[in-house]
Amino acid sequence: MYVRTWYRRTTGWFGHVIDLPQARIRVPGLEPDVIIADVGRGAPELRASVDAAYRTKYGRFGHQLMVTDDAAATTLRLDPQ
Repeated sequence: MYVRTWYRRTTGWFGHVIDLPQARIRVPGLEPDVIIADVGRGAPELRASVDAAYRTKYGRFGHQLMVTDDAAATTLRLDPQ
């Protein structure tokens, strides 16, 4: 699974997972522990794929902040622990 925020920072949830790349995520019916990999400066193909997923999920106008260069630099991959 991939997640991102709209800008890279050292505070808030993003700063915490960069410092300690382990977390527990909660979604309905599931609460797994994950290892977090910072892939925000990864391959262009990965960025294009994540950008497309944000466009699909949030629609034509709801994704603008999430597909900027600043947001793409915050892309994290969540791997099962």
